Amino acid sequence: MRRSVAAVTLLLGMTLGVRAGAQSGVVPENNPNPGRAALSRVGGATPGRDSTVDTSPRAYSRGARELRQARRTQDPAERRQHLSAAMSHFKRSLALERNADALLGLGETALELGENQEAMQACQEALDWWSARKRAKVCFDQAVAALKRPAAPPASAPPPTTGRR
Repeated sequence: MRRSVAAVTLLLGMTLGVRAGAQSGVVPENNPNPGRAALSRVGGATPGRDSTVDTSPRAYSRGARELRQARRTQDPAERRQHLSAAMSHFKRSLALERNADALLGLGETALELGENQEAMQACQEALDWWSARKRAKVCFDQAVAALKRPAAPPASAPPPTTGRR
């Protein structure tokens, strides 16, 4: 019993020493992962959290930020670039963890890109999660309406000339 208490105390002391070293910017000699302590003191990363690991909430946040930027910009090329980036971030979020926020973001982004079938599927799944969420319903209804609209006819060619004036 005494040995196990001593082992736990020693282990706890080592763990606290590693955390304290990471927070102060000093890498203790007994740190089993010196890269993590170095990461914690560079760039203000949160101690004990590896900021290089992608998580679903982080990917979702990047997607939402790109979607907001796309909605603010006037330049069509820049808007499309932001929308494409948002789409990939939302898909990354969903690959890491299925969640209704990312589904709705994906649906709204696909709708703005004119990818109506993908928008309808994503909004439908978001609606399945959130049946009472108005944004999910609006997204789904807009996607369905866009799918029902006929495609825009191609630009008509000018009438042929006869050669006489």
